Amino acid sequence: MSWQDLTDGQRQAWDDWAAAHPVQDSLGQTHILTGQQSYVGTNALLLSAGPGAVTVPPLDPGPTAPVAGALTITAPDVASWVATPTPITSDYVMTVECSPPVSSGKNFNGDYRYIRSWSTSAASPFTFGAQLAAKYGPLPVGAKIFARLRIVRRDGFPSVYSEVKSVIVA
Repeated sequence: MSWQDLTDGQRQAWDDWAAAHPVQDSLGQTHILTGQQSYVGTNALLLSAGPGAVTVPPLDPGPTAPVAGALTITAPDVASWVATPTPITSDYVMTVECSPPVSSGKNFNGDYRYIRSWSTSAASPFTFGAQLAAKYGPLPVGAKIFARLRIVRRDGFPSVYSEVKSVIVA
């Protein structure tokens, strides 16, 4: 369903939700999105993670961030991450985003790309090596990968990210 297909009441609800939920950009500046921007952003997230689109704004409060444990990446295509909650309950989807492999001396990253998501009953360790290698090619030993997990509630409200980095081993 597109923004134009929403009723006036639904659009107003998204406008109100956007005003109450400012977003922060990569420079730390706060912005108030329009209702349409919030609607599109929420549904883009939901469609990439798998649950499907929603027409009403998410309910407060948002989900708690996942607790990220050990991330293990082994060349050429093995990656697993120990994290909680596990298993994932029916109201949530967990997503992982990763950087391309970078120099092991790099300690900051701003380039994350969606790798995959897990839904109901998926349990830790969460594996994504095949998807990571499909996106970036064979993983080079000694390079570093920055990764972040978040929980997305099925109404579209995401948690904050849990972030880690790992050097690719043989």
